[in-house]
Amino acid sequence: MQDQEDRQFTFNGDNKQTEVKGINDSIVGRYFYDGEGKRVKKITNTEMIVYVYSNGRQIAEYSTGATPPANPTTNYTATDMLGSPRVLTDSLGNVVSRRDFLPFGEELYADGTHRSVAGKYSQTGQDGVRQRFTGYEKDLETGLDFALARMYENRYGRFTAIDPLLASGKSANPQTFNRYVYVLNNPLLLTDPTGLQAATDLSEKEKEANRRAVEEVNNAAGAFTERDTTRFEEARDNAVRMVAEPADKSLINPCREAILKTFGNADPVTALKELVATGGIAALNTEGRVVEGPQNVFNGATTTYYLGSGSNAQLAREYFKDHPRQSAVHDPNTGFIFLSKEFFSGRGDLGRAQDTLHETLVHRANGRKDSEFAPTNSKNPTTEGSLKINEIIQRNCGSLTPLFKKREEDKK
Repeated sequence: MQDQEDRQFTFNGDNKQTEVKGINDSIVGRYFYDGEGKRVKKITNTEMIVYVYSNGRQIAEYSTGATPPANPTTNYTATDMLGSPRVLTDSLGNVVSRRDFLPFGEELYADGTHRSVAGKYSQTGQDGVRQRFTGYEKDLETGLDFALARMYENRYGRFTAIDPLLASGKSANPQTFNRYVYVLNNPLLLTDPTGLQAATDLSEKEKEANRRAVEEVNNAAGAFTERDTTRFEEARDNAVRMVAEPADKSLINPCREAILKTFGNADPVTALKELVATGGIAALNTEGRVVEGPQNVFNGATTTYYLGSGSNAQLAREYFKDHPRQSAVHDPNTGFIFLSKEFFSGRGDLGRAQDTLHETLVHRANGRKDSEFAPTNSKNPTTEGSLKINEIIQRNCGSLTPLFKKREEDKK
């Protein structure tokens, strides 16, 4: 691959950058990786760097070009909320150097007006700290940022290779299908520490603000009652029993077999056990951010949260008003399963368990849509497909206790 500066980039079969050549085919840098794709050595015109790992994490690097200082000192790095080192201080707190970045990571140097040399801004960006924007190591020979899985070009806000993690593409967010895009074009909030998928890194202050927001939302809109939570847990546990795998391999569970054969190969028991009710209508995700409802299930009676996004978003309460026969619905945009009051009060134990099987194993675990099961040329594929799914579940999963059969009978 050749860029506008006539540099030539060579990649290996794993899409890793292995060599960069400048004008007249002069080698600028060569890069070596281990069997897991981790960069273990870099050779440039000025130095060779060897990277050392332990338990999958880099713990040290050794350079042939680094000259030990005559009087070594201890310095400390202060980073911003994205992990970018902004201020370097000595052991007494005196500022040694500063650096600022544009939103996508271009470094701003001393300009004599807003950033001065006297203010410890560099004119070249050289202060001995290899880590730059969001903690990425800067390859000075190419000007690219080393993002572990691939290289990042901050001048364009794009990676130089496609995203190797296919699972990072989400149909609910078309931006994820741009395989070169950096953090969904949201660099002020998100980071991508591995070059594979956008992530967040909140400060303790932000996490505490989110905790307060959760408390306020719960107080304003109400929470699961103890009775609601108990009924949800009973429905989940009943569903787990309905899809149990028999210990005797000569037996089959028709409910489990039908679900695996018809809807997908995600393990039913594992998927169901992942469901939890947090006891409120708002919760925090693993990064400490507020999410729209408890991590898997929420009480759809509230007017606070939505299904879908953009112009297709609909208040959860309004959705269930439009679909009075539904007591649960999966929202692929958030990954949540929304529950209506019907789930808690209008359905029996078997019905609640069957609803849980439908939303969890068909939609959440296997990503299937109702419309896939509708008759050809259906005028209302979503509704008719949902009814077909319910028919399959009710026919094969009609008991809270699994009705095991001999495997030979199944073959006949």
